[in-house]
Amino acid sequence: MRFTGFVGAADDRERLRRAAAALPGVGRVEADIALRPWPQCEVYLSFAEALAAQGVRAALRDAGPSGDATVQVLRAGDSLAIEVTTPPWPAYLYVTYLQANGEAVHLNWPRGTSAAALPPGSRVVLGGGAAGQPNWRIGPPYGDEMVVVVASASPLFLGPMPASATEREYLTSFRRAFLTRPQGGTGQRTVSAVALPLQTQPR
Repeated sequence: MRFTGFVGAADDRERLRRAAAALPGVGRVEADIALRPWPQCEVYLSFAEALAAQGVRAALRDAGPSGDATVQVLRAGDSLAIEVTTPPWPAYLYVTYLQANGEAVHLNWPRGTSAAALPPGSRVVLGGGAAGQPNWRIGPPYGDEMVVVVASASPLFLGPMPASATEREYLTSFRRAFLTRPQGGTGQRTVSAVALPLQTQPR
């Protein structure tokens, strides 16, 4: 028997393995189960359709490996930099950093009601301190964090970018936006997303 997916706590992963092994007729149990604590697990559930869509690509720059091959590590004083390639269609780009303190900080947001979509296949670098970009340095509190990149063919929000929000406010606002028809009331949303889990640690 083979399991794939994610759980919110290490105890849940072990409990699932034991329960599967105890089933009648089950021999070897292979479990490829990632650990995704809240709110990361909620991102994967709420953004499932957008995460599965082909389109936007993103990666963290200068992040080191962790014990989990899908999670990268940044340490105190490291510079947070994200490289994004937009989808092969004009896109509005929303990038948010979910921090260990429960805050959702918006790193990129289309500005105002007259914001223009980025051209297809645009390369965008956020942070890192080069070419006029801010230099976001990693600091406490440390822990499990995530950068979420969302590209949409139509604006998801019409108001100005909020400076920040709680993680719950962030998740609720995007769930609502995904379900709302684009301005004009016709058609469905075309959305692609990438989630980049990371761990921040002291030196």
